[in-house]
Amino acid sequence: MKWLVIIGAGLLPATSLQAAPCATYEADAVQVGERTYDPADPGFKVVTVQLERNPEQLDNSCQSAEIEITEQAGYSIALRNGSHELNTRFVRSPRFAQPADNLIRLTGIARRDMIRDRVLLLDMLEAPSGQFVPPGEYSADLAMRVGSGPPVSFRVSLFVAPSVTLLDGGASRNLSLGDVSDGGFARSDFLYRTNSSLLVTAYSDNRGTLLHEDGEAFGRVPYTARIDGKIIDLTGQSPVTLPFVDSRQRTGTLAVNVDPQPVAFAGTYRDTLTITFTAN
Repeated sequence: MKWLVIIGAGLLPATSLQAAPCATYEADAVQVGERTYDPADPGFKVVTVQLERNPEQLDNSCQSAEIEITEQAGYSIALRNGSHELNTRFVRSPRFAQPADNLIRLTGIARRDMIRDRVLLLDMLEAPSGQFVPPGEYSADLAMRVGSGPPVSFRVSLFVAPSVTLLDGGASRNLSLGDVSDGGFARSDFLYRTNSSLLVTAYSDNRGTLLHEDGEAFGRVPYTARIDGKIIDLTGQSPVTLPFVDSRQRTGTLAVNVDPQPVAFAGTYRDTLTITFTAN
């Protein structure tokens, strides 16, 4: 008897094992750079955020993991201090897709740079100058999410400094008292904005007197100066305080008066008075 034995073998089609798509990776966010906002400084103040991923080697598939920054409570992204808000706007950047009020999404270019360079600097918000809001810290609590990963919390803020600006430039001006034989009075108004109370000091070159043009031998004429009705020390040692009222444009007044000078030498008497305004 013969057996016909047919022996066969088969193999399943070969398949390649592929890595799962990169869904997320670890990264942190922190604000960097100068954080003080002075309302009197020209130009914009920029809020810069540094994103830094873990040091592991990541493949290019991780570029597909979306990176989003949102306001933690769901409000619009804004810098607030209680009921006050420092007006800001998103910086126009090729690293941002069109931002919404409460969402910033990074573009593919930014995600690629993050994978390649590991550290990414983002100029995120800019605050225009001239906002005389009350001093203090204005902040926003944000969250960054990479792909399907958990949100990472961070805060951005700007500290608004006490500030004052003289709207007429603070340029020098001349006050003429005229003929002071029977006394004299002169005043000059100035415009300013501030977000706090002011300390005002005055320093007289001639120690609170008008000096004769021909020198000490021809005499001095004492005078009194007032800022908004308050007598001011002309030695610069004791400032007066102008209380804060509001941040709108305000008008202040410098007034100078001289008592009658019936026996003073004829001629012109002068002094230079330097006034300094310091936000407090």
